[in-house]
Amino acid sequence: MKIRLLILAILLICQFAHARDESLLTPEFKRCEAKANGVTFDTLDCVDKEFTRQDKRLNRAYQALIAALTKQKQDELRKAQKAWLDYTEKDCAFLYDGHEFNGQDDRLNAAYCSLDERAERATVLEQIFKRIQ
Repeated sequence: MKIRLLILAILLICQFAHARDESLLTPEFKRCEAKANGVTFDTLDCVDKEFTRQDKRLNRAYQALIAALTKQKQDELRKAQKAWLDYTEKDCAFLYDGHEFNGQDDRLNAAYCSLDERAERATVLEQIFKRIQ
């Protein structure tokens, strides 16, 4: 019983850590999500399309930042980016594994988790790029 309460407490804390900042997502996504009207497969399609947009945004921000850095800082960013990607994939998979915690909803939550993480990381890299320009 104590283990279950501990897991529940950890999940609640992690949920707050993964609070959604919808301002980072495109108007196209918001329209698509509204049109999906809560239908899981339609919503997953919207998330997939937005994931592609955010992934492209992240790659553009990463490439711009890499080009603006010294060789040493480029190497540091590559290591940091690889670590971030590894962490994000594992964290979203842990939080929303579809078995231990929240069942079927986990598929949608995992998709949102990956999407939100990419949007946040793109914003961070864009901000760093602006700061060094």
